Amino acid sequence: NIGCCIKMINEFGIDFIIPSGTAIQNARNSSLQNEYNLTRDDWHLCYGIGVYIASCVWYQMLLAPLYNTSIIGNTATHIIDSSSSEHDGRELSVTQDNRSIAQQCAFNACIDMYHIFVE
Repeated sequence: NIGCCIKMINEFGIDFIIPSGTAIQNARNSSLQNEYNLTRDDWHLCYGIGVYIASCVWYQMLLAPLYNTSIIGNTATHIIDSSSSEHDGRELSVTQDNRSIAQQCAFNACIDMYHIFVE
């Protein structure tokens, strides 16, 4: 919730927020949105693309500045095997076709956590 972030910054002096929620909202406004709202139980991010987006945000905020790099262009994928414990029918694998959208959702959140981007 953007209002909560603003309140925490203003009232408690927090100067660094990792905008995972904004990135997920960006994804919900993209072709990544699915019938499960990118979650596995309406609260926790789905395995695969949901967790990947959050990971991209953490990488972009914490590691990218240290290594003078960006999450954009990362080639990692994560295919959910239907026999794995992660498979519950709600997840969306990270593929070569959708990873760049996920990365852009995360990157945009890191650039401006107060604005939801629409694809």
